[in-house]
Amino acid sequence: MLLSICICTKQKGVIYMTSLYCKEMETSLLGMLMVDSSLIADCLLAKTDFGTVDHQLIYKAIASVYEEHNAVDPILVAKELDKMGELNRVGGSDYIYQLQAPIVETESAPYYIHEILKMSLSRQTSALFAKAQQRIEEGENHELVSAEITEAIQEMESIQKGYEGITAKELENMEIPPAKWFIPDMLCEGLTILAGPPKIGKSYFCWNMALAIACGGMVFSEIELEAKHNVSYLSFEDSPALLKERLPQISNIMPANLHIVTDISGSKFDALGLGMLKKHVDEVKSEVVFVDTWAHVSPAVEQKGTAYDIEYEMLKPVQRFAHEHNIALILVTHTRKAVDMENSFNRIQGSTAMQAGCDTLMMLSHDSGSKTLHISGRRILSDQLAFTMDDGVWCLEGNAVEYHKSELRKEIKSLLIEAGNEGLSYGDIKDLTGKNDSHIKVTLRRMVKDDEIEQPKIRGKYFSKDEDDDISL
Repeated sequence: MLLSICICTKQKGVIYMTSLYCKEMETSLLGMLMVDSSLIADCLLAKTDFGTVDHQLIYKAIASVYEEHNAVDPILVAKELDKMGELNRVGGSDYIYQLQAPIVETESAPYYIHEILKMSLSRQTSALFAKAQQRIEEGENHELVSAEITEAIQEMESIQKGYEGITAKELENMEIPPAKWFIPDMLCEGLTILAGPPKIGKSYFCWNMALAIACGGMVFSEIELEAKHNVSYLSFEDSPALLKERLPQISNIMPANLHIVTDISGSKFDALGLGMLKKHVDEVKSEVVFVDTWAHVSPAVEQKGTAYDIEYEMLKPVQRFAHEHNIALILVTHTRKAVDMENSFNRIQGSTAMQAGCDTLMMLSHDSGSKTLHISGRRILSDQLAFTMDDGVWCLEGNAVEYHKSELRKEIKSLLIEAGNEGLSYGDIKDLTGKNDSHIKVTLRRMVKDDEIEQPKIRGKYFSKDEDDDISL
């Protein structure tokens, strides 16, 4: 398999295995950098991109001198090498002067930089294959090693290509297929994070979507779907026995194009795990994949940098997978108890990389008698939607703000009718409803204005205005 990767890479013409080092090109470039130090700022090479230790040390000295003096010449470079204790090793001061002496122009420097980088990548690739072969001979998993090699080569290809831009006019003339929507204004292709507190019904919410997308028709008793789509549900917390009990609560149709996976033998979404997912998606032609939960598949990555850096590194290949396969990939996760009034999505467990590393954010929260879905995304306008859930079936009730207003009015009206001639004070209503001051005050003022209730005395008690009520003042 490793041989096939190598052949495939050669056919693409990206990794060049023939020329691994050119002494003349490296010495010429080092001389150019000492003749025209302005080239250093645009030089993308690392010390290790040079083919010999001597040239690596000289380049390091040039970079150090430039950083300190913002100028470079052979004398300063020789002094820096002497300070490093490496001057004699590289050939002494005479060799440094010889590097600069033949240089009369520096226009070819960008070409030399590009070619040296290509040769460096070729050496890295050769070393990568050699190390991989050794790992396989020592008994490591052949598929895992091959998957890691493939991913590493893809990264090298990206580095070698550099930035390949297009003009705005070219973009205008490009034929790009429109994004696929699976639930209008809610679920689109790309990576979606769905979060919520424990036991709010996240899995039921996902199963409502999965069954509806696979069957077509209506979802959440309110949104009409245009077509059926193949769906995969990776359910790592529910057994087949439990799912057999739960799914009929949601739908009386069990579609053949809904594929359920309850065990992937402990594989994470690393190179091997994503390779397994690709094989599954290709075999069953899934367009929507639910992963319940992210904690079961989040890969181990090198613990370097901040928590944001680490989590972003985890999500990056998963998001890329969704984009490359034009699928909707939904990762289910949890929220924290902490409340952030400025950004409700900050309650999602983990760092803000969970928000930055996806295309769509969904977050479920409790709200007295109902549940609210907070949603935002690259193609989705931020919104808050009210839902109710009964025996596993989720129903969309409408805009959360408007819905909760109407629910509060109903609750206040019911409390005042029950209170009868005794009426209720503002404090009584606040305690009984459990709502905050602003919600109660605004709602009471509107209900008085709409003639639903009355407050005969300023700052006095409130009473219902039903015709049958006998209100004593």
